[in-house]
Amino acid sequence: MDILRGNAGGIMSNLFGAAKNVFDAKKADEKTRKTKTSPADIIQWAGCKDNQTSADSQEEGKATGAMSYAFIAALTKYPKQSYQQLLVSVREEMRGKYTQKPQLSACHPIDTELEFVA
Repeated sequence: MDILRGNAGGIMSNLFGAAKNVFDAKKADEKTRKTKTSPADIIQWAGCKDNQTSADSQEEGKATGAMSYAFIAALTKYPKQSYQQLLVSVREEMRGKYTQKPQLSACHPIDTELEFVA
């Protein structure tokens, strides 16, 4: 619209604004790469610690991952749990059957008392 109106100031403002947005996006991308973080809420559930191996299991006559089975069992028993409670519940499901210890991690600090939403 600024072009149609002949508004040179508006045209320049829009161009500088666009350039600033590109520059800010590049700075944000560079920071993300340097800090190896993300502004997104990325949460990962792992079947075991890095120095362990996740077990395969035979549950109800079907092959499955031990942690996957425990995760579903924990959510079935207690559908509304915080992330922290769910981690404890999954570990309880596996206690005495497997030596692996499931892990919860995120790309940046999270409130583990928030309710897990499947």
